[in-house]
Amino acid sequence: MRKGAWLGMVMLVVGVAGLTFATARSLPFLPRGSHLTGSDAMGGMMGTFLSGAQVPRITRAEAVALGNEVPLGASADRGRNQLVFRTSVVRLTILASPPWGKDMTFRVAGLTNPTIVVPQGAQVRVEFVNPDNDTSHGWLVSSALPPFRYMAMMGTPPAFPGSFAPPLGESYGGGMPSETITFRASASGRYTYLCPVPGHAQRGMYGVFVVAPS
Repeated sequence: MRKGAWLGMVMLVVGVAGLTFATARSLPFLPRGSHLTGSDAMGGMMGTFLSGAQVPRITRAEAVALGNEVPLGASADRGRNQLVFRTSVVRLTILASPPWGKDMTFRVAGLTNPTIVVPQGAQVRVEFVNPDNDTSHGWLVSSALPPFRYMAMMGTPPAFPGSFAPPLGESYGGGMPSETITFRASASGRYTYLCPVPGHAQRGMYGVFVVAPS
C-alpha cells in the first residue's frame, strides 16, 4: 500500500474514533455494538459505517471450516501455538474475533493468535474474514512490538507493501465480510500482526509474524 493510501486509512480510523467519543452520549440512536464503551463502541460504529461496503461474504459454516483448516504446506504445533510454512507460496485464512472463540483474538488453523512463520521471500496470500457481529476488525503486519497503546496503528505502517487488510464491517444476516490481500515477505525478522482498530491490539488482538531467513 502506498504511503498516501495508508495515511488516508489512518485518518479514517482516527476520524471515526473522534466521532465516537464526541457523540456517543448525545446521539438519539446508536448502531449495533454502541451500547458498549471505549474501543467496543468505536468498533461498533466503524462496523456500521463500513458494513455497506460491497465486499465478498461467506457463511458461518464456511468460516468455521476455514478457521480450523491447516493450510497446505504448513504444520500446526498446538503445544507451541505455532503455524509454520515451508513453501514459497503461503495461503492462509485469518478470522477476527469469531463468536465461537475468545473475544478480541485472531483464529488461524484452529489456533488463537498463533505465531506464524513463513520463509523469506514467500508470496503470502491472506483471506481475512470478520465474523464479529458488532465490531469492525482489520489486519496488519507491522514492525511494532507490544505492549500497544490505544491508537496502536499510529506510526506503524505495514511492514511489507500490501500487508494491510483494511477494517471490515461487522457480520450480519447476509454473511461474514471477507477480503483478500497479497504481499511478499521480503525481509527476514520478527514482526507483529495486529488489529488496527483503536484499542483492539491493546486488549490482546495481535500475534507474532516471523519471516525466517532463507
